[in-house]
Amino acid sequence: MAGIAATVFDKAVIMAKDKFTEFENRNSLMGSYMALREGTNQLVTKTALEKARTSQERQVTIPVLKRYNATVHNQRGLNLPGDEPESDLVTLNWFTRGFTVKTREAVHQGNYISEAEYIAHQIQNGLRAVYQNNLVAGKESFDKMATDYLNASKTTALATTTLAGVTIAGGAYEIPQDKLYIYMPTLFMKNELQGPFHDVANYDAMAMRTYMSTMGSANQQNLEKLLSSQYDFGYSPHITVPANTLESHYMFGKGSYGVLDWIEYDCRSNGGYDGKGSWDGTYKYTTWEDPYGALWGVLVTMGPNESTIPGLERSYAMQMDFFKDTAFVKSYSSEAGKSETIKVNVKAPSTASQAA
Repeated sequence: MAGIAATVFDKAVIMAKDKFTEFENRNSLMGSYMALREGTNQLVTKTALEKARTSQERQVTIPVLKRYNATVHNQRGLNLPGDEPESDLVTLNWFTRGFTVKTREAVHQGNYISEAEYIAHQIQNGLRAVYQNNLVAGKESFDKMATDYLNASKTTALATTTLAGVTIAGGAYEIPQDKLYIYMPTLFMKNELQGPFHDVANYDAMAMRTYMSTMGSANQQNLEKLLSSQYDFGYSPHITVPANTLESHYMFGKGSYGVLDWIEYDCRSNGGYDGKGSWDGTYKYTTWEDPYGALWGVLVTMGPNESTIPGLERSYAMQMDFFKDTAFVKSYSSEAGKSETIKVNVKAPSTASQAA
């Protein structure tokens, strides 16, 4: 059974990736999480990434240098006072997520559904829950937590503006819908932010983007130009929209966020992607890379297991526990209330907004 177990596992995880194309296994978008993950290699150095991934314990802090106002001199001298910038330690907050897959070989003897297909189905549904759908307190999905992280990280010390129809409320700009992408370059400039940017919004925001993309160069007003390579768009079902608001957006520079993953030592103790135990025994620690490029630590246990199914009361079972720890990181800011993230709540077009 040992060799069979390894083969079934390998076949199942390959099949799980293929199942992402099936309608029954369709998934919600997870624009918040994917935008954060994309910038990991830009924000975190390769050395720090490797340390976080291979450390026997989860890394809890990252050293950074604080921004400071350098002393400006207007005369040469031998004993000029030197600046001594301060450093800081940014704390990483890790959270653990996992799901379990279980199968009994005897169940699939003469069954229309193969054991590998049964396992693949469970893996796919487990991934959907941990990445996209789960809202249970303390077990929220990665995209829900990424959305909450963006909201908690938004700039609350927004630069004031005289742009017609724009107000600031609740740590967000409120902008008329027809002026959003006309005003944003100015607001980015006033907040000292440079693109290109991620623009992560609620699903309904897609409608205005679609409308603007149809207004190309052949139209009287070329709105498509405003949606140029300046933005990388994403959408999440976890972005909530306040009352009397059409859209909510989180806009931030690409590479200003990252996602760190960590799996336990025993899953990779033999070096590379293999861990303790053996497929010839009762347990095996191993790793698996999911369709999003994240590595999971997997504990596979094999042996007799109780069941309430008649005839299978002491049948042979194989259980796979998939787990990984995740931490979100962002560009450091020593200035209270300032970050790379601007939140925008989009209001209905108004007469006042036409004045600009």
